[in-house]
Amino acid sequence: EFLRPTDGFDVIVKVLRAQMKKKTPVLLFYGGSGCGKTTLARIVAHSVQCTHQKEFGETCDACLAVKDFTIHELNASDLTGKDDAGNFAEMASYRPMPPSRYRVLIVDEMHFMTKNAQNLLLKPFEDAPATTLWIVCTTEENKIIPTLRRRCVSYRLKTLTPSGVGEYLASASKAYGIS
Repeated sequence: EFLRPTDGFDVIVKVLRAQMKKKTPVLLFYGGSGCGKTTLARIVAHSVQCTHQKEFGETCDACLAVKDFTIHELNASDLTGKDDAGNFAEMASYRPMPPSRYRVLIVDEMHFMTKNAQNLLLKPFEDAPATTLWIVCTTEENKIIPTLRRRCVSYRLKTLTPSGVGEYLASASKAYGIS
């Protein structure tokens, strides 16, 4: 998986690369179903671990092969309550395990979390250690409480156009040697 401007996300890729140089502690990806929010979160999660890439989002093959980076995902559509959020948030205070550089916490489908659960995340988002990166994915940004949204750098992802899908398939085919 690579982050490429040709994947139909030219502006997002450019802005995200610039933002990641600032060591942003919380990212919010939102947009319609199937637009690539979770995939982008996983690409970013691996990219922050790689020290060999020439440009952010172009993770080297060696780092892509690593399966034990400290990357955790919470599917909030299954675990919506305050206890679930609290247990997940507790991980933010620990340093990542080698070979990881960062502990990445991905909250997918966050709009399913209760308001109490979201409120519980306010402090962990605000006081995230330098070695922790939070990534939030949602299809309904308006269901995230405003105080939590303000702690995030937000990116609206659009569904790929047919030409964007074609560019992506051509790029992926070339990368994997498929004609």
